[in-house]
Amino acid sequence: MAFKKIALTRDSFCMGDDALAPNKRTYEWAEGDKICFFSILEDYIGCNLPGYYWRGFAGGKWIADVNLHREDLSVSKEITLSENWEELLTKSRSVYFIHTEYKNKDSLPYTLKDGFTYDSVIYCGDRSPVKKRALVYLPAGYDDRSIEAYKVLYLMHGGGGSEEEFIYGQDRKLSLLHIIDHMIAAGELEPLIIVTPSFYYSAEQSTTHDIKEAGTLTKFYHNEFRNELVPLIDSRYRTIADREHRAFGGFSMGGETTWEIMLNCLDLVKHFMPLSGDCWIVEEKGGATFPEKTSELMKKYIADRGYSDLSYNVFAFTGDKDIAFPALDAQIKAMIADGWNTGEDRSIRYGTWAEGTHCYQYIYEYIYNILPDVF
Repeated sequence: MAFKKIALTRDSFCMGDDALAPNKRTYEWAEGDKICFFSILEDYIGCNLPGYYWRGFAGGKWIADVNLHREDLSVSKEITLSENWEELLTKSRSVYFIHTEYKNKDSLPYTLKDGFTYDSVIYCGDRSPVKKRALVYLPAGYDDRSIEAYKVLYLMHGGGGSEEEFIYGQDRKLSLLHIIDHMIAAGELEPLIIVTPSFYYSAEQSTTHDIKEAGTLTKFYHNEFRNELVPLIDSRYRTIADREHRAFGGFSMGGETTWEIMLNCLDLVKHFMPLSGDCWIVEEKGGATFPEKTSELMKKYIADRGYSDLSYNVFAFTGDKDIAFPALDAQIKAMIADGWNTGEDRSIRYGTWAEGTHCYQYIYEYIYNILPDVF
């Protein structure tokens, strides 16, 4: 019998870390053995507090429910597996659990994820054809058409990342989308669609961590966004297909991509979330070295494209211990001094997080606080 490593992780954003219930634990699973998988689930979830209903996902699809309830002095565990649990576990090798404190699985948000490949070209090179991939978050209720059409948020990863980072979480430790699930379920956020593409043309590119190459790719990404991705998303999903209901944000090099989308696609997108990333229109890290010139050239760029009369909302955020802080801080202050922040329809909102560093843990905090105000 073959043994394979599988990893179980849990929604620590909502529960908090607990010494008795570690955020991540790895087990040896006897492939195909249902009893072995049951024992793993009992061991991992058994460390958690009784009175909670836990739902597990593998590869974004439901694989198991575990209901914990107290009986006299003991804790009972009721486990339900999906019909295709073995297939999901074999493909994914990891299970992510979210919970409800209402002891009722019906109050659990249910994340739906979709993904697809599409045809594009290498815009920064010879324009040869290339296959690209994007992942999509569809909120609970999407399939039953409880809402006819949805706003869309595009999120871009940082340098060395991929389209999977926001969907599955960096190192698959914590996913933003489980946070989004809970925000929607709690009424803190209206349901929306989230799309996570990549500015890289191949997985191999993302492993080089070449900052100059990444800078070139982000400058050209707006072509793919306009020509391929937005039309595909609007044709494939039930979106509100106008700029008022589109937002684009990103982390680090994804933040630089966000500025490039603003400069080149302001007719398609109104709302922008550059997170720990400045605009490189002047040069690499130009927000720090030439903040005033960056602001000036951005204004000219927008004017040259006929966008001067279009409204926009910018929600910029970084941490005061973030390596990107000096650049973004200088650029935003220069933009505000240069008259970018002129009212509700042409606004820049800027925040810093005390002790925040350059990692997804803080990016998720920023998005959690920003997103209810974006649309």
